[in-house]
Amino acid sequence: MTIAAQIATLPVLIVTFGRISLVSLPANILIVPFLPLVMAGGFGAALAGILSDTIGRILFLPLWLILRYIVLVVEVFAKLPLASFNFLNIRWFWIFPYYLLLFWFWKRYARKKSAIDNVQ
Repeated sequence: MTIAAQIATLPVLIVTFGRISLVSLPANILIVPFLPLVMAGGFGAALAGILSDTIGRILFLPLWLILRYIVLVVEVFAKLPLASFNFLNIRWFWIFPYYLLLFWFWKRYARKKSAIDNVQ
């Protein structure tokens, strides 16, 4: 899903920010598995913290370690040479052909997958 999200948002990111990250995919692969833990654990620790400040702090400690890991991964990848690529004068009209091509690939894949499923 991470790759699909990056492919789907690529032209919007380029037009909006004028750059893309060349290291976002490996960074996301290292980070994304930990996000559900942080979200669920943060919710649980916050609820526990309402009842007891001490229990809340104890439950937040492992989350802090996970968040520290996430920040470390982002910092390491951001310092890599050529971590991002800048675009100059990219306009919004380039988005339409990109999404047409993306839709065409998706339809082609869905058609092939359907044909394979029918054979089995």
